[in-house]
This record gives sequence, C-alpha cells and structure tokens, in this order.
Amino acid sequence: MTVITGEKKQSLNPILQATLQNPLNAYMLIGDDEETLKQALLFGASLKCHDGGCLKCPVCLQVLEMQNPDVMVFERSGAYLSADDARKIVALSKRTPKSGKFQILIVTEVHLLTDAAPILLKTVEEPPETTVMILLTTHLEPKLETLKSRCLQVKIKQKPTQVNQIDTSSSSILKNLNGTSIGITNAVNEYFSNIESNIAALKESQRLEIEEFKGSVEMQGKGNMTLLRLFEEQQKRQVRKARNLSQRAILSGLQKVIMSPVYDGILSDSKESVDFGGRFKAVDRINIYLKNLDRNPNDNLQITALFIDLSEIFS
Repeated sequence: MTVITGEKKQSLNPILQATLQNPLNAYMLIGDDEETLKQALLFGASLKCHDGGCLKCPVCLQVLEMQNPDVMVFERSGAYLSADDARKIVALSKRTPKSGKFQILIVTEVHLLTDAAPILLKTVEEPPETTVMILLTTHLEPKLETLKSRCLQVKIKQKPTQVNQIDTSSSSILKNLNGTSIGITNAVNEYFSNIESNIAALKESQRLEIEEFKGSVEMQGKGNMTLLRLFEEQQKRQVRKARNLSQRAILSGLQKVIMSPVYDGILSDSKESVDFGGRFKAVDRINIYLKNLDRNPNDNLQITALFIDLSEIFS
C-alpha cells in the first residue's frame, strides 16, 4: 500500500503492515512528528478501507483528510498534554465505531505529557476491543516507560529535511544587542533574514514538488483536491521544522560567541575583566528559549523579548 507524495511513493511501515489482519490495541510510533502522523493515518486508512487501504475510495480520502469520524487525531489543548486532555482521550476511546469493526484514536506529541500518564495508562492497558490507540512521540522519556511497555513500539525513519548550509551570523547579531531600540530591531531583522535564507532551498524545492504533484496525481475532482490539501499541510510542517532547526543553529552559535571570551580568558590566563555572570545568564536565557521553541506560537514576539533581555545584559 502506498501514498503519493510530490517526490515518490511511500509505503506503510512493514511492522504496521504485518499487524493489519489482527491489529493490536495500542501502538507507540517513535520519530519525526510529520512521519509518525502520516504512518498513523495510513494505518487508519488501511484498517477502515474495504480494500485494505486503496487511498482512492471515499473512506481512505476521509481518513487522510482527518475527516473520518472513526479515525480521530487528538492534539493537546495547551503547551502540554494535561490531565484534562487525558480524560478527554479516555472518553473518546469508549466511543463505538460509526462503521466497521474499529475506531482509531491517534494521540500526538505524547512526549509532552505532564501528570496525564497515569490517567492514560489504564486505557492503554485495557482499551475497548473496538479501539486501536496510536501514541505518537518524537523520543522516549522516562515518564513514558510504563506506557511504552504496554504498546507495540515502532520506530519511524525520518525523511531528511532539505535546508541550505546554515548561516549563523551570530557575531553580527550580538554586536547589535547594545542596549538601543534600533540595535534590537536590527538584530531581530537579521535573525529572521538569516532563517529565511537558510530555508530558501526547501521552499523552492516545495514549489517544484507542488507543480510535480499536481501533474502526477491521477485522481480527479474532490480526491485530487483532498490529496493536494494534505500535501500542502505536510509542506507547512516541513517549513516549521526547518525554521526551528535554523533557529537552534543560530542561537547555539550565539551562545558560543557569548562564551568565547570566557574560554579564551581561562586558556590564556588573561588578566582582562570578563563578566562571567552576565555571560552565563545570557546563555541560560537562550537555553530557556530553545527549550520552549517547539511550543512558541509567535517566533517574532518571543525572539524580540529574548533579544531585549540579552541587550540589557550586555549594555
């Protein structure tokens, strides 16, 4: 079973494929957000489709578009998967399928669980016979150990993300953090200009993919538009991931520039005065931003606030 993408056809993971005839009640897919969700939807389409996942019938198209009432994708309501979210998941798991034998409940970003794990555990251990639960996570954390042990774990390979050679330009950004409003504005503008430059190749590649995709999809009418919309949403997730990768590289480079006088002074036994405390404080502020990067809804606002803090430290 394959799904058409702009570049090539992608198959359902062989482990998931092998369990189609007798699906388990709980799976944990580990890997890139985009790829694990794609595999979960392909698996859901295969379970609901009368032909085992043809990707052409109305049922398959509904699943891929996340519009099928029996294939639900649950996303966190806040920065983390909370206890309230977990209770909603448990309630959804008890629903009766609208058609067919199974309903599929896909829970995204399980690595962002807080105190919700114990609430989910019983449902994962003993889900209703008609519910197949698929937990998605980018990585395994200690808090997932018990949940993991109750699921079939499937590692999903990540599709390489195409970006230009990353330009950090960290020294120039730091020079602009001089305590002035114009300096902060220049630093923010340069920061986002660097990011756009770093992902320019990806965007051009996506533009060509869309053109190829439109020409390669054999289906007509609604089916064609459904797959196109799904593909465009996939591309948006790729851009977001590439932006975050670029941000991490630029800010890691900035941290190295900030700390270089400290390391140089230690190695050379220099007598020059270095503001150790301020530099460690600046690095810590950047670490806090990086820790919350995937949850920041407004990059511009958050990076401006960070640069204001750094500017005050170095002014």
